[in-house]
Amino acid sequence: MLEEKIDKLTAAIETLTAAINEMIHGLNEPIRMTVVDPANQVLNAIDSQTPPEAQGEAIAGQPISEPGSETVTIDDLQKICMEIVRKNKSDKTKIKTILNSFGADLLKDLKPADYSKAKAALGAI
Repeated sequence: MLEEKIDKLTAAIETLTAAINEMIHGLNEPIRMTVVDPANQVLNAIDSQTPPEAQGEAIAGQPISEPGSETVTIDDLQKICMEIVRKNKSDKTKIKTILNSFGADLLKDLKPADYSKAKAALGAI
C-alpha cells in the first residue's frame, strides 16, 4: 500500500517536472506582442462618431484647445501655484480666492474650460 502511494507521488512529480520543462523551453522562444495605443483608439472612435461641429469639445477632462492657442493643463497651473507660494507664502490666500471665483476649492475641482482663465488670473499675482 505504501509502495503504491510512493509510485503515484513519483508519477505526479515526473508529470509536473515535464510540464515545467515544457513551460521553460517555451519561454526561450521570442514573445510576440502587439502594441496598442489606447489614446489613438479613443480618438479614432470619437472622430468617427462625433459630428464635426462637436469635435472641438473637451475630451476626458482635458481643456479645449483652439487652433493657435496654448493648451493649459492642471500640471501647468500647479507649477504656477507652487512658484507663487515659494515666493510669498501669504499669497496662498490669493490663490484660494482665485480658485473660489471659478467655483473650485482645489485645483483638481477646476473645470478644464477654465484652465486658461485661471492661469491668466494667477499670472496677475
